[in-house]
Amino acid sequence: MANTFFDSLISQDQAKITAIVSSVKEHLSNDGVVDLDLLMATLERLNEVKRTAREAIKETEKKNAEEERLRMIEIGKAYVQTLKEGDEITFIYGPANFQKQATLPIEKKGAATVQVEYPQSMLGPGSKTAKRNIHYDKIIVPQEFIDGLKQTV
Repeated sequence: MANTFFDSLISQDQAKITAIVSSVKEHLSNDGVVDLDLLMATLERLNEVKRTAREAIKETEKKNAEEERLRMIEIGKAYVQTLKEGDEITFIYGPANFQKQATLPIEKKGAATVQVEYPQSMLGPGSKTAKRNIHYDKIIVPQEFIDGLKQTV
């Protein structure tokens, strides 16, 4: 028999599920025979619980990702404040499913971004300008700097 999700649970959780299934089976049985209509209705309701739980998990993950993005903006901003124009930064660029890293000198620092100039090799065929604004959360901040921030907090 193929491994199931049930098989991946620890023994205490397997025991809980076994007890729940046994109880449901007992409650849905008439003369020892499970009423299929009641079982289907129960599964329908449990699928609603599953959908609600998945939505809650997705919402929590989305909230956590946004909090992490805001944290990385603050860290990136603090890091850039220690640099001057001409210093190099390493950053992530490109579409989410095909991201790359580059290291280029800072041309200008702004409130929410730093400006760099892409070399010809990084420009696409439709590019109108080589100047790019890199958001602070896309900057790869050295771990030593992050560790230093943790010590001051």
